[in-house]
Order: sequence, then C-alpha cells, then structure tokens
Amino acid sequence: MKKKIIDNTIFVLGVIAAIFFLLFNSKIGVLIVGLDIIFLIISILLIINKNNLGIALAIISGTVGITLYLHHIKYFTVAESISFILIFSLLLLTVFSTIKYIKDLKDNERTHEMLVVAEIIDLIKNPNIIKEYYIPVLGYEINGEKFEVNFNAGFSKNVPEIGTTYNIYVNPNDHFDVYFKPPAINIAKNIGVNVFLAIVSIIILFQIIH
Repeated sequence: MKKKIIDNTIFVLGVIAAIFFLLFNSKIGVLIVGLDIIFLIISILLIINKNNLGIALAIISGTVGITLYLHHIKYFTVAESISFILIFSLLLLTVFSTIKYIKDLKDNERTHEMLVVAEIIDLIKNPNIIKEYYIPVLGYEINGEKFEVNFNAGFSKNVPEIGTTYNIYVNPNDHFDVYFKPPAINIAKNIGVNVFLAIVSIIILFQIIH
C-alpha cells in the first residue's frame, strides 16, 4: 500500500514538473530552482521506496542546489557552475557506486555461503541474434536433490564444453538462489576504474574551485 501511494505521488510530482517547465521555461533561474526542489522530493520518496535511483537523483539535485547558491553569491560563473555540477555529481555517484558494489559483494558472500561444484549440462543458443551466442546451463546436486540454473553470462566465442565444472555459491535457505562470484581480477578492475574516475574528478574540481 505504501509503495503504491509513493508511486502515485511521484507520478503527480512528475506531472507538476512538466507543467512547471511549460509555465516558467522563459525564466531559467526560477525553472531550475523549482525543478530541483521537485526532483529532490522525488529522490526522497524513491529512497523511502528503497530504490537506489533515489540516491543518484538526490546526489544530482543536491549538487545543483549547492551550485545554485555558489553561483548566486558569485563564487562561480555560469560555465564553472555547469562544470561543477557535472564533475561533482560524477564524483559522488562514483563513490556511491563503489560503496554499493563492495557492499553487494559482501552481502552475496554472506548470504550464499554454501560452496557447490556445478557442471555444464547443456548449452542454450540465443534465438534473438544472428551471431551464435550460448548460455550454459549448470547442474548441481545438494543432499541428493538435483538443481539447474543458467550461467550468469553468455559466450559467442570460447564456448565452454558440456561437462566443464564451476564453483558456485548457493544460499543454504534457498538452493535455487545461486551466486556466481566474480574473479578477483574483475573486482579489482571495477573498483580501480571507479577510483581512477574519483581521482580525476577531484583534480578537475580543484581546478574549478581555484
């Protein structure tokens, strides 16, 4: 019930934002402030609804609000304001996505603590594309009961053979709930890219502020 009320409220706010845009599109300052307030309210509702999009929207809306104030007191020019919004939002979104990525890894490892050796028992050809693309079907057994699950990735080349084994992690409370732990190199690569973006963003922000 609460989710439905929030969804309906967000829809109404979206309509209000569209009307506000039509009424004040010639007054840029008023338009930006008004829309920023509306989107900030929407972001709060999304967060209450446990939607991660709300955090991203709150970051952008908050950044816009801070920038509007700094522009109002003539700390930033228009060009600097636009640059600050883009780069500071990128920095905060990068930090947020990194924290969420690490948290999701830890949550999955904690929830899926049962290590099971699974074997490819079939290869499903994707019928939606011309190029051959195969998704392995893994079979595994727990306490004498057999289970099947599709692999979390497809292959267009270097397709693994039937009989190839993989280590998978299963939720002890739900043997259909499987976690494919990413290779350490992939984890390092994802975090490394985000750290690089954060460092570049900080350097650019330093140049803008000074």
